[in-house]
Amino acid sequence: MAAIDNFTAVPSTFIDGGDHIVVIPEPWRDHKSGAPKEDPDLTEEQWEMFGKEGFILTSRWPVADPSLMREDTVTIVVQVNGKLRGQIEVPNPAVEDVVMDAVKSNDKIQTWVAGKQIVKTIYVPGKLVNVVVR
Repeated sequence: MAAIDNFTAVPSTFIDGGDHIVVIPEPWRDHKSGAPKEDPDLTEEQWEMFGKEGFILTSRWPVADPSLMREDTVTIVVQVNGKLRGQIEVPNPAVEDVVMDAVKSNDKIQTWVAGKQIVKTIYVPGKLVNVVVR
């Protein structure tokens, strides 16, 4: 019950309950919470206040939208001769040309490759770049 109290402490939706105003956080509007087990009466009351039909216990779970779960940027680890020397942030999905340009423009990495011959660059998509130098 303490977790429910903490969750409802963030006001965003006000519902007039007659003699009083009920403050319910916005995520609960489209969320089928685990509260029916803890407080089924309160949960069914909130479900009805949101204008939902039927019972919350017989309703379907919300469907996740994969496009909302994707990060806008990705962190790529940069190694020089197999040793971690830095990280870069690039737009997701990480295109190899953009990643290599970010590596070349990174001052921290340039201090490790300055004056040395780059033998090979290994790119593991979305994960890391390893610059092999002599």
